[in-house]
Amino acid sequence: MENGEYFALDEKSAAEYACAKGFFCSQGANVRCKEIGDGNMNYIYRISDGEKSVILKQAGLSTRLSSERSISRKRNRREAAALEAENEILPGCAPKVYLYDETMDCMFMEDLKDYTVLRKALIEEDRIFPDFAEQISSFLAETWVRTSDVGKDHIQKKYQVKRFTNPELCEISERLVFDEAMFNLSGKNSVEPENELFVKTNIYQNETLHQEAGKLKYRYMTEAQALLHGDLHTGSIFVNELGMKIFDSEFAFYGPMGYDIGNLIAHLLLARENARQNQKPAGVIWEENTVSKIPEMFVVKGMDHEQVQKDAFEKILNKWYYMGILEDTAGYAGLELIRRVVGSAKAEDIVSLGQGKRAEAERRILEMGIDLVLNRNKFREPGAFKNMFVRSGS
Repeated sequence: MENGEYFALDEKSAAEYACAKGFFCSQGANVRCKEIGDGNMNYIYRISDGEKSVILKQAGLSTRLSSERSISRKRNRREAAALEAENEILPGCAPKVYLYDETMDCMFMEDLKDYTVLRKALIEEDRIFPDFAEQISSFLAETWVRTSDVGKDHIQKKYQVKRFTNPELCEISERLVFDEAMFNLSGKNSVEPENELFVKTNIYQNETLHQEAGKLKYRYMTEAQALLHGDLHTGSIFVNELGMKIFDSEFAFYGPMGYDIGNLIAHLLLARENARQNQKPAGVIWEENTVSKIPEMFVVKGMDHEQVQKDAFEKILNKWYYMGILEDTAGYAGLELIRRVVGSAKAEDIVSLGQGKRAEAERRILEMGIDLVLNRNKFREPGAFKNMFVRSGS
């Protein structure tokens, strides 16, 4: 195992490797390993001896969807650093990283087997989490204050921007969220047949929408406000009755704070549409309340933060900061809604709907997404997010 060169692990060699690294008894007689990953770029193994378990995540040589698209394996190092940074920002909000192996481009981390992925909990198990808005807004507010120029030493913040520069994975988001969603350049976009003309007219041929999406793309590429998760949605958050854990932080970079908040809100809106189509009123109410509360709690916690209150400039600029973040939030939420309907990486919330329901859900989500992008300036106050349900006609 200690040959000093990278090689791709499988279930057998991952178990042997975990033993060699001292996580289990050296002989490994009772160690079991199972691949549990369903992502596109990494291989994830749960390794257990019956009493304790760990997760091993290794970066692959290429994406699973295309062996022709190679991405640097060093993204795993950045993810490990991001998880550690997130746990510093809000202790316990992410899985613990036990070890990172630079040669093998892999890390051992805490097994969250007692948690459930939020998306699955919402659409498959019909569960709701009353404390989630409180928990996630604390993470978002602490992230903004502790990693942006608002609360962090300006010199150290610039070094952190360099540390988390993430060109390859940011390029994936730039291409899929902005370019492909607006123009279908690769021809891989699709919707239900009933919505093809609507998408062609209102998205692919909508120059006003393209211009506003372009502005948001430019901010994504140039506005290094705070350390972002970079792919924050209901599929990258574990939950149970005790709390939440954020994972899959490989897209982490310094960008506009509204991108993370907007992505999360978009996926809560997708979950809301799933609950609405399946006549689950408790889910609809929870998702609407959560979408409304997150921006409000984020602003209150950020503006009242002791780190901000002690700085004269930040106190003066406080409202200006947050108005801009909330406007970005609405815009990026709209773009995420659009791309998760028309793009190749579709949302399970919509795909899982039965025939007929899916077409209606697609149209409703697309209309809401377009409205959020074009009218994002109407969301500069936290209370405005309550109004989107009136604006969407339901």
